Amino acid sequence: MGVFNQFLLYKQIDIPLSLEYLENNLSGEPGHGFTIVETEDHQYKCLSNFSLGTMVARGSSGGDGIKIYMTFDPYLAFRTTVTLKTKLRPELIFAAAVVVLMTTIMIFQPSPGFNNNNLFLFPLIPVWLWLAYRAQEYLLLKRIESYLNEMVNNKTS
Repeated sequence: MGVFNQFLLYKQIDIPLSLEYLENNLSGEPGHGFTIVETEDHQYKCLSNFSLGTMVARGSSGGDGIKIYMTFDPYLAFRTTVTLKTKLRPELIFAAAVVVLMTTIMIFQPSPGFNNNNLFLFPLIPVWLWLAYRAQEYLLLKRIESYLNEMVNNKTS
């Protein structure tokens, strides 16, 4: 998975709150444009309520859309490390495979009237998708950070 690390988001945040406080005050609908779903003990999925390019708006059926995985790891009584990360999206793998297949077919069996000079455009498709997904994942990461900072500020005030 090391090759794909540059395609993924990963951030660790040190929160001055206990694991118990974080989990007890975690809201499924925090009101920041995302939903939190527990997947395992101390592990959650943060799902964007709306995401472009994944055909998902919260409340509709289908996949999860734009998501970030959040893990809580306590290391002191009143400190917790929050890890936020994304995983490689299957849509990108599929788009890249289709591009490779189409480009190979066009090179070895060109159709009449098709200009091979346009082949350089095909690799831009997965790059465009990756940029669209990355921008949305980054915005979701910032909203999660804001939510966690609010939790810290509410506890300390």
